[in-house]
Amino acid sequence: MNKKEKETGYPSPAQGYEDDSIDFNRILIKNPPATFIMREAAGGMEWRGIMPGSFLVVDRSIKPVSGSVVVAANDGDFICRVLEIKNNRMTFTDGVNTIIPIEDDAAVFGTVRAVVTVL
Repeated sequence: MNKKEKETGYPSPAQGYEDDSIDFNRILIKNPPATFIMREAAGGMEWRGIMPGSFLVVDRSIKPVSGSVVVAANDGDFICRVLEIKNNRMTFTDGVNTIIPIEDDAAVFGTVRAVVTVL
């Protein structure tokens, strides 16, 4: 029995867990070679909890489907938007009926697996 237990009569609820640390890499990254961390700069996805300055965990090994939040290269910039696929044609939207014009060379870079917002 340690001194603290003698004083209170009860062991600390955290006793035995002191050495366990949270490993965000293990939690957020499932496929390290295909995962990138990007920072959201533009905004427009706040309704999905993606605030300007949020970190996006982007996994290129996850096949995007209609409704996926993706990072795409479009018109020379990376954008974070919702992918919509209708009749084998893809569009990007902010999810509130705003369609983003797609250039001929647009391509999905990866699927957003997680978002980390630092307050």
